[in-house]
Amino acid sequence: MNILNINTDEYKNSPIDFVPKGHYYKFVGHINAFNRLLEKLYCEDCGELLYPTQTSHFALFRDVHFHCENIECRMHNHDIYLSHCLNGECANIVDSRISKKCSLKLHICDLCGTCCSVEMFKRRLENLENVGGYIHNELIKNVKKKNGHLERAEYYCYKCGIKMKEYYGILLDAIIAILLLTLVNSNG
Repeated sequence: MNILNINTDEYKNSPIDFVPKGHYYKFVGHINAFNRLLEKLYCEDCGELLYPTQTSHFALFRDVHFHCENIECRMHNHDIYLSHCLNGECANIVDSRISKKCSLKLHICDLCGTCCSVEMFKRRLENLENVGGYIHNELIKNVKKKNGHLERAEYYCYKCGIKMKEYYGILLDAIIAILLLTLVNSNG
């Protein structure tokens, strides 16, 4: 691209942002994402391949927003977020077609329930400051207030986005009740 004098810089205008060599990184990132996200990179409505829409400054995958370009599809140009789970122990791909968002507006992993953390917000802010990217006021607020659910052991339902409550002993009580009913029924 450099030899051919093709400008690969990307300019976004909502919010105003400049990504040096963004189009080149989008291409390389799409290839990497394609390899890792292969099973998720198809439109669930029409089956066509999804295309990247934005370049990320700091995500593991350069491309995390995709859409269907099939103009006949009812999901045409509908934004789809795909990224790895924040939890390093979880290898799941977080998919906005499956997952709702937590109260801090981040997608919830449908496998482990992780959504956000104080450390993640700090890293995101540092990375954006380093590359000169657009920094949203919500991110600054989350860092200052030390918002984040992972450190507080707060988990949200990926289906509805509501904070889940932890109940101790209910499962054990249910198992004991089922065993007792089975024992009573088998003894006549």
